[in-house]
Amino acid sequence: MKNQGSGPNVYAYNALMSGMVKAGIINEAKTLLRKMEENGCSPDVNSHNIILNGFARTGALRRAIEMFEAMKRSGVIKPDGVTYNTLFGCFAHAGMFEEAARMMGEMEDKGFCV
Repeated sequence: MKNQGSGPNVYAYNALMSGMVKAGIINEAKTLLRKMEENGCSPDVNSHNIILNGFARTGALRRAIEMFEAMKRSGVIKPDGVTYNTLFGCFAHAGMFEEAARMMGEMEDKGFCV
């Protein structure tokens, strides 16, 4: 793609990151997310959800929370229903029921069905 004067688009990056997460190489997928931005391709909420899902699947709850908070702070990437449900599942799976309840309340406040 680059040889033809254009780089990969968000869909190509997302497909690659999704494959990386499924292969268990989440750190490399996170690095690709940064490179995507450096290459001038703006990630979307799906890009972030792919990485968030990878953290959730590997039990990296702290990293998932950090990513979620960064999404909210950015003002550009707004968490969607998938984002909230992924993090809600992380809390519930970890037995962090107070945090899960807080997340459910936040979901309701944002207008998501729970």
